[in-house]
Amino acid sequence: MEALEEKFLNALKSSESQNYEESLKAFEEIIGENPGGDLADDALFNIGILHFKANKFDEAEKSFKKVISDFPGATIAEFQNSVEHGMTAAKALLGLINCSLAMGDEVSAWESLDKLNEFENSSFVKFTDPSGVTFKKTYRMLGQELLNQYAATKQELE
Repeated sequence: MEALEEKFLNALKSSESQNYEESLKAFEEIIGENPGGDLADDALFNIGILHFKANKFDEAEKSFKKVISDFPGATIAEFQNSVEHGMTAAKALLGLINCSLAMGDEVSAWESLDKLNEFENSSFVKFTDPSGVTFKKTYRMLGQELLNQYAATKQELE
């Protein structure tokens, strides 16, 4: 395994352990060491996720938009037991939907969902249900679920 791949996987582990500052630094270093490399788009996406978890939605949005603009053809890095497959830009659009809804901007969320039509069957996440059956959901399906949940919650609050 290459040093950057190892650094990337360690940064993901740090993030899962809620060591966000350590993860953020590692992802930024990955981009700095190889700005056009195979992991730069994934590192930038994960920076967006870390900002989102810190409720820094504007910063998260910037990261996701940068993934889309700077890495339009990049694919999601896949390692052993990867469950996400497809284009990193599609994953970033799902991140934008989350940001838009967190900021109460339904129009932008719907616009991002529309853009996911370009990735309808090429970008997806694999899930396993309690009985062990594996199935996939496209990022478009997940985005629609987010918007449906948002609408239901909004209706309950009114």
